[in-house]
Amino acid sequence: IRADSVPSGMLNLRLPDCATVNNSLRRLAQRTYYIADCNDCAANDGIPTLKRVEMIDGALRTMSVAEGVENLQLELGLDTNDDGVPDNFVTTDGVDGVAPNLWQNVVAVRLHLLTRSTQPTSGYTDARTYRLGPDVEVVAPTDGNKRTLMTTTVRLHNVGGRRE
Repeated sequence: IRADSVPSGMLNLRLPDCATVNNSLRRLAQRTYYIADCNDCAANDGIPTLKRVEMIDGALRTMSVAEGVENLQLELGLDTNDDGVPDNFVTTDGVDGVAPNLWQNVVAVRLHLLTRSTQPTSGYTDARTYRLGPDVEVVAPTDGNKRTLMTTTVRLHNVGGRRE
């Protein structure tokens, strides 16, 4: 859609001064991430892959983001005392709409990402158990693939910053 094709009065967004009308259009980006059992599914390559689906020009497009991603888990950091800092982390099941476990209290996200090699290593055995948050443990299968667990915490500034 071009801005000049939208009827007058439809775009009434305002600049930060609250007086000046901003008639510019902004593209809406809708993206969904998921883990597929294959990178090249037509060839059935069996390589787990982080993929993204997005709407581009009215059509859904799927693209591979990273090969070898086996598991992705999220924990949500809840601020229960309004200081902008997470007081505890829960899984999405823990955000149930009952105070203080409300979505507007989520101020951080802890990401756990389990990756593996795209090809097995001859003679390699992984005897570890990987912990991806409080509710998920993954025992490495005996498939010869080397695995890495990465964990990071991301602060959501748009919510947490307002509370400081």
